[in-house]
Amino acid sequence: MKPFVLTTIIFMTLSVFAGRASFSVLVLDSETDQPIKGIKIEGSFLNYSKSWGVAAKDNDVDAYTDANGMARLSGNTESGKGGFRIYDNEGYYNAEWREIRFAEQSLLRLGAWLPSGIVSTARLDRVVNPVPLIVRHAEIPLGKTSEGRPLPTQTPISYDLFGGDWLPPYGNGEFPDIKFTISRTDLGIEPCKVPGGIMTNEYYRYDVDIKFLGDGNGLIETMPANKSQLKIRNVPVEGYQSGRMCWRGYLAKGVHKDNYDRDRCYAFRIRTELDDEGNIKNAHYGKIYGDFRICESREKVVDIDFLYYLNPTPNDRNLEWDRKHNLCPAARDIDLLP
Repeated sequence: MKPFVLTTIIFMTLSVFAGRASFSVLVLDSETDQPIKGIKIEGSFLNYSKSWGVAAKDNDVDAYTDANGMARLSGNTESGKGGFRIYDNEGYYNAEWREIRFAEQSLLRLGAWLPSGIVSTARLDRVVNPVPLIVRHAEIPLGKTSEGRPLPTQTPISYDLFGGDWLPPYGNGEFPDIKFTISRTDLGIEPCKVPGGIMTNEYYRYDVDIKFLGDGNGLIETMPANKSQLKIRNVPVEGYQSGRMCWRGYLAKGVHKDNYDRDRCYAFRIRTELDDEGNIKNAHYGKIYGDFRICESREKVVDIDFLYYLNPTPNDRNLEWDRKHNLCPAARDIDLLP
């Protein structure tokens, strides 16, 4: 048999059948950078669905780290993709799913996936001092009043983080911790031919100015490096900025854009009391997971929502939530992230 024909047959065979793949995971303590022994790694090697509407049957494998913090996982995959997560290990927070991609299958190694020496490093956060917190998902309708009437742009709405409500006349909050002001910029219109005739595309941009009110109050942006549930454990003393601008718009045909990033988090400080020399006497600290998100309905009603954690103890910068005691009694549908 000619080499070209043989190579073609082998290639077609590899495209149908799964090949062996493997990767290693190095698990380190996020604070000490020391290896952790005995951590369970839940891995998976992904396959293709056999028919429409039928889920693929992936190959799931588990492994435990050795004294050097290393675990090796192997399995068959048709897609050349795998991954792992670290879940439910005593004394440590979970690490989110991390995907592993292989480049190619080897003709000389019976379809084994290459490269074979992939090592992915996971840094785990220890459970140190979880405390009860106020945890709430806030949704603020910047585009309408509480009675459902359209809200003019440039109309500020203030939000009470302890009370979990916006201030009158839009809600029953009492203390203005954050002020949101929305503005809209019209960017023009453009006719567009569609099968039913002519449709008009309307281009625009919404900007939401977010201000933490009061001297000494503000927020600090952070992008957590670890794929861990615990994004922020303790918040800083210094570095707080008074506000941030978020935006979203329909900028061109088929182009919706914004500056939202689901991985972005914030530390914040509110209700700061200063002494005569400008030093902090009392303050409350909190954190926001997942950025401020602007949402827009078909009726052009604009909302902004965010998930926040607030420590009710004055001057306590610990924001490690114990996940058993939410001091917000009305809260529901909260992701159990510490």
